[in-house]
Amino acid sequence: MKKITFISLLFSIILSAMAFVMCDAHAQANESSIPDIFQGEKDAIKHNCVIVRLKDANHPMCVLQKFEGHELKLNIYDADVNGKYEKSQELCIPSWYQKAKVKFLELTSNGKQFIFLTFEGNTGTGTLQMILMIIGWHDGKYVPVLAETVDYHIMERDDSTSLKMSYAIENIKTQKVNLLLEYKFIAKNINEFPFQFNSSWTEILKWDEKSFSFYNEQAEREKIKSTLFLIQKNISNVRLLMSNIDIARLCIDFFEKTKIMYILEGYNK
Repeated sequence: MKKITFISLLFSIILSAMAFVMCDAHAQANESSIPDIFQGEKDAIKHNCVIVRLKDANHPMCVLQKFEGHELKLNIYDADVNGKYEKSQELCIPSWYQKAKVKFLELTSNGKQFIFLTFEGNTGTGTLQMILMIIGWHDGKYVPVLAETVDYHIMERDDSTSLKMSYAIENIKTQKVNLLLEYKFIAKNINEFPFQFNSSWTEILKWDEKSFSFYNEQAEREKIKSTLFLIQKNISNVRLLMSNIDIARLCIDFFEKTKIMYILEGYNK
């Protein structure tokens, strides 16, 4: 079974840091290509700015998406009292292969929408990790409420390891919304002593409006104590580190502080 080497992880972190720096450089070099103001909703839509309600159900906004180099830039605009949309923030999402995707969904009953992102994590020859992150507006800033690996595969010679997660949203648009997560883990070796190990499990993550998160610290610590499967422990450890994330520095802080690229590290067949 292939382990995630320090060099490959360091390479991925360096690439992410480069994307962060390049994002800032591109922002200056291409400033004229991203409008600062749209004259109204029709003007915003004409420029492919998606109308959303991220801060309040009654507060119109729009988001303009643009790939530049190895990142996806989300340019966020707020509507003023005159109906003009003025750029208020830019989020830089790492996307080395430009696979990042964005959608907006109303999860709870207050009418606010959340940003659903999928983007690359660990990458390299024979390695690709895709991550789901959900971001919401809370206490005057955008904060991550969930980050999970939805697909992760590592292949080297005769070894392959993969983790896949599918999810379903239950009780959507209510304060009792939750996520049903279904995980499947497979490790294979086809050398002279072939083997295959499979594991699957299901989790339910309940929304907590008070903590503004799908994660419960006590529940995750109990999972770490009770489970014998290292991959599940690693996933819970990532969840416990989510409170350290600054969305404005997503390209750097997310990978460095959550260690999400390490979730398959340490698996022993």
